[in-house]
Amino acid sequence: MKGIYLLELDDSAPVDAAASDDEIEISLNAITGIKTGDTMHLAASVAGTSMKVLVDSGSTHSFIAETSARLLGATIALRPDLSVGVLPATPVTIGTERFLIDLYVLSLGDYELVLGCQWLKSLGPIL
Repeated sequence: MKGIYLLELDDSAPVDAAASDDEIEISLNAITGIKTGDTMHLAASVAGTSMKVLVDSGSTHSFIAETSARLLGATIALRPDLSVGVLPATPVTIGTERFLIDLYVLSLGDYELVLGCQWLKSLGPIL
């Protein structure tokens, strides 16, 4: 489903101390599923299920498609300060490497998983 979506924070709710103070943003490429020559795609698996992944420096955090999260049967943790759910510390395997990634649940275009800057920073410094 193509469209433009907005993540809205509730300013009256207490902020989780473990959460990042940065605003959560997702790129237009990730939301719409637009593929260009400049986009980087990977194959990954979550709980043994293969997924199409966009590595996206335009997104601050990592996201999983709502349909993919439901297919996994994952329990989505609701956050009072966000209008979306999160799958905390989700094991994601890329090649032979395993990562524990907080995945925010959102309706996505053609991608099942979007790995943003928060994940990229875990690989080393971003210059």
